[in-house]
Amino acid sequence: MRIDPLLTANPITGAVRYVTDDLLRETYLAPKSRDLDFLATLEGRNAPWSASFEAAPAETTRAVEAALTAVARSTQSLSPTELDVSALPECRAKTHLTALKELWKDLGNLPEPLAAWARVICSEAKDALEPLPILDPSPCPHADAAEAALVEALTLHHGAAPEAVQTSWRRRQPRGDGSAVGCYGVVQKQLGAATNPVERDSTVSCFGLRDPIEEAQFAAALAQRMLDDGCVDGPGEIGFLVPDDPAYVLAMQEGCERLGLPLAGAPEEAARRDLTGELLSLLLVLLSVPAPRTALASLYTSPLMPWTRDVGHQMAREVMDYGWSKTASQLTGSAKELLDALQPSHTPEQLFARLGVVDRSLVDTNLQPRLASLRAVTRETLDWALLHNLAAPNQIGAVGHERFVEGVSLFTENALPWRPVRQLLVLGLNGNRWPHSPGSDPFFTEAEIALIRQKTGLQLKGRREKLARGLELFRRQLCAGTDGLTLLAPAKSLLGEPLSPSTGLALISHMLGSEKPADLVQDVRALPRDQWPVAWHLPPRLSHGVRDKLVNRHARLTPVLG
Repeated sequence: MRIDPLLTANPITGAVRYVTDDLLRETYLAPKSRDLDFLATLEGRNAPWSASFEAAPAETTRAVEAALTAVARSTQSLSPTELDVSALPECRAKTHLTALKELWKDLGNLPEPLAAWARVICSEAKDALEPLPILDPSPCPHADAAEAALVEALTLHHGAAPEAVQTSWRRRQPRGDGSAVGCYGVVQKQLGAATNPVERDSTVSCFGLRDPIEEAQFAAALAQRMLDDGCVDGPGEIGFLVPDDPAYVLAMQEGCERLGLPLAGAPEEAARRDLTGELLSLLLVLLSVPAPRTALASLYTSPLMPWTRDVGHQMAREVMDYGWSKTASQLTGSAKELLDALQPSHTPEQLFARLGVVDRSLVDTNLQPRLASLRAVTRETLDWALLHNLAAPNQIGAVGHERFVEGVSLFTENALPWRPVRQLLVLGLNGNRWPHSPGSDPFFTEAEIALIRQKTGLQLKGRREKLARGLELFRRQLCAGTDGLTLLAPAKSLLGEPLSPSTGLALISHMLGSEKPADLVQDVRALPRDQWPVAWHLPPRLSHGVRDKLVNRHARLTPVLG
């Protein structure tokens, strides 16, 4: 995938906007692609993955869909006619690629955004309803064939934006080659490349914290310290680069709010829980076995239930304390029907009948779309593991970005920073990120990907290419800063699991002459308190005869607030 987003500049006003799928559909009058039912298309199909589909239909469907999307993105025309497997020897790679080609033909379409891209690629300039001059048409070495073909088609149809507009826009963006001095500048320019270690200086620092919550609070406190010490002239000269995890974003918002720091770049509408998915997952637990107390308590407190919040909490307390709820036994009407339906089910008919009762008892929630997907994979017997997997809640992503000049900039790991800063703080340097490990392709082995490239010219992306893109994205993100880089590494996740150093931290530590990442990380709590880089305080001692051991433990776990 491209690292730089595709942008267009209005030929009259010069306003810059993203080339989104909706914009392409509106400009080229491309109808929105219908939802493709991969599961129904694969059912009963004679394909190399048929045995896997019978054993695990949902997982196999996802793998096949991902493989078909990857193959389609590797073509320039987004058409199955471009796939020529004749040069491949008889082998597993040829069998699977041929099966994907036949599946593509039978589907007759591609999921979005590829369907909109295909419309643009096969159109002419006169088909566009408005001009879309491309702001930066230069090729991206990490773009796949379909992305390159899209940029080429748009540039052919609309041309590039005027040089003056491009120059003005570039002046406002972080430099891709880095502009920092000292060892920070070396990291910006050489990350991921073979280079001799350099001596570490004050432009790069790395601190170890307990977990992501303490990381966020420490980052906010350090930003405040930079402002107090005059290292920067205003909050807009500080940037936080955080993992794409709602927990990190929320923690940063809370940490900055407690210190009165304005935060620019946070979502306009925060990520939301998938309450319907959570409810359905709970119902499957309650309908498969005699109701566990914790599952019942969670159901009682669900915001989707046909009773008030206070009643739900009362029932949850009673069931956890006594194993049953007197309040629940006194409910009437739809609430009573819902609770009476929560009995173990042994057949698909029993399960979906009881889920139907629950659905009818809810006021503002419709479970039918989710239930339809469960029915589609249910045979004569109940595959509880598969049902639980399909019903698992999906977090609803954040919407928009609230960006303004005066705030501390919030950048996220899957996008380039949207403006330059003087001081850049990077969180989450432990764990599987910076960059994310691409893992193994579930469909083609690395040797098969290389063979397909060699014999067909189809440029499928392997682990090496995916890792190279991730490292280059991280390098470009580090180029957002000009004066200083602060790396923060949490020892544990929010679940208390220990975290190992990320690839990015390992590479940076090697570049700065450390034998291992731990040598670069400075544990804040191991420092004397008068040497902490941020202000700190201890909570008051507990009274009523609480042992000193507990008091000291409490002090160690108190987050750094600034």
